[in-house]
Amino acid sequence: RCEPEPDMKLYPRLFLAHVWVILLGTAVLLLLSELFASAFIAHHVEQMMRLIGPQSETLRGDLEGGMRQTLTWTLLSALPFSLLIAALTAAYASRRIVAGVKTLEAGSRALVRGEYALRLEAPGSDELSDLARSFNILGGALERVEQGRIDLIGNVAHELRAPLSALRGYAEALEDGILSPQQVSVALEREIRAMERLVRDLGLVSRVEAGHLELQLQSVRVQD
Repeated sequence: RCEPEPDMKLYPRLFLAHVWVILLGTAVLLLLSELFASAFIAHHVEQMMRLIGPQSETLRGDLEGGMRQTLTWTLLSALPFSLLIAALTAAYASRRIVAGVKTLEAGSRALVRGEYALRLEAPGSDELSDLARSFNILGGALERVEQGRIDLIGNVAHELRAPLSALRGYAEALEDGILSPQQVSVALEREIRAMERLVRDLGLVSRVEAGHLELQLQSVRVQD
């Protein structure tokens, strides 16, 4: 069984795409030059022959051949330099795009590690800059959610500390004989009800965060 070939990286794909466009544009340029050059050369030679006079008729072939050869060699001489400059420009443009993608990738890995305070630079107005700004919005939202989670855990710990301390105190009072079992039973029931309310509130928050409560409310509206 043959293993699938790994996908090509983004940079060589972008660079090759630019190179194909450059080669296609060059081929079209050479083809159009060959198609339209004859008419332009013939028109120019005709004007030159009118200026020279009747004796220039014998020069028509040499003039047309010389001008076509000059045009061809000019295009061929300029072609390597044009391709080199176009390839360097394609490499630079591809590298800039890949650098932006790598920056977004590094930011995504930072979010996975829990670094929600990270913000990316988005100075431009292109699609990558818009994506970086959206990434920053996502990071801010995750940071607020994480801070809310920390605050919630702190509040829950604070709310549980009071009833647990009370339960420990009632247990010690019962052991020392300070309070009767009936009094401790009433006090324990009161503290247990407080803890049950806290648990119900936490369950409600959990359902709201998960979206279950909204779905239930929508189903109730549909039934009404």
